[in-house]
Amino acid sequence: MSKPTVIIPVKNHVDMTAALVTALIEQGGYHRLLVYDNGSTDGTKLFLDNCTADRIDATGWGLHKMWNHGLDHTPRDSVAVILNNDLVLDEKPDWLHRLCAPLVGAWAAVCPNYDGREADGRVMHPLKGLAWGKEDGTGGLSGFAFALDAAFSNGYRFPEELLWWYGDHDMVNTLDSRGLPYGMVLDVGVRHIGGGSQTAKDYELGPAIARDASARPRHAWETRRRNSRSSTSRLIYQEAAAIRSHSMLQ
Repeated sequence: MSKPTVIIPVKNHVDMTAALVTALIEQGGYHRLLVYDNGSTDGTKLFLDNCTADRIDATGWGLHKMWNHGLDHTPRDSVAVILNNDLVLDEKPDWLHRLCAPLVGAWAAVCPNYDGREADGRVMHPLKGLAWGKEDGTGGLSGFAFALDAAFSNGYRFPEELLWWYGDHDMVNTLDSRGLPYGMVLDVGVRHIGGGSQTAKDYELGPAIARDASARPRHAWETRRRNSRSSTSRLIYQEAAAIRSHSMLQ
């Protein structure tokens, strides 16, 4: 399959950023490694300017503008991987390849195994909804680490009017409304440390959090759900994924 484009928004916490970016560079397997620096004042810029990741000045950008910019710079036959910086990858090689492999023609979005669920001989575990902080084996797709198939992401935009929460929630509800499958890749591990660049304190988005919480885009989900024909959407997705998979084999 085509190599994925990795999208990582950051602000400060250079130690976390350096650990994750260094691990990804050492493993390789990506098309581009895009790190969106939202006005860091520590050593983040210096670190990024001295490694092979692409640093993008995203000062003042909302989180979902960074994600959308990354999608715009992901090749149409590829996969977008969106990561927080406060993550520790498992130590097995080819982390990105193992995460993205199920996306070819089968799943619209996937996340790594963030809570140690048992594989029991399975590769994938179907999910419903978001993780919502659950790490007890009942959570859904993780908003801090996930990959999107181009057949879905090429026609999707995260809601930039929501600067903080609910962009990943909107994505999951859009997947549900279109009848598209998403799940957890059980043999790809990740540990979410927490306290990294996605904290409200660092983004100074306290007012935005309050506003987003009172203006969730549920009306958009419900409109899409009412107007969608899930079976048709699923067939369109499967056809696009099949065409892409065939082109990769040429």
